[in-house]
Amino acid sequence: MTVEQHSWSQLRNDAQAFLPTDFARQVVRRAQNQPKTARREYVLIVITAGVCIFFAVAANWYWGNRIQNKNLALWDVAVAQINALRTSI
Repeated sequence: MTVEQHSWSQLRNDAQAFLPTDFARQVVRRAQNQPKTARREYVLIVITAGVCIFFAVAANWYWGNRIQNKNLALWDVAVAQINALRTSI
């Protein structure tokens, strides 16, 4: 057994000392006894996802248009400078 394996084994043994002997069985039993997820929770999940997607699309559209307008304005300046250079030559 390597040093690492021995360390993990020691940690596992220490952790098991704090847990009851039927811990895994208790976890499975509690999970099986939980009521099924209510329809309201699914509706809330769908509404939350819809709101998140809406705001992500809106932010992308808004910032995308701002960046595009800024780039077009910069290109207009570049075009004006090129035209001024051409007329001066």
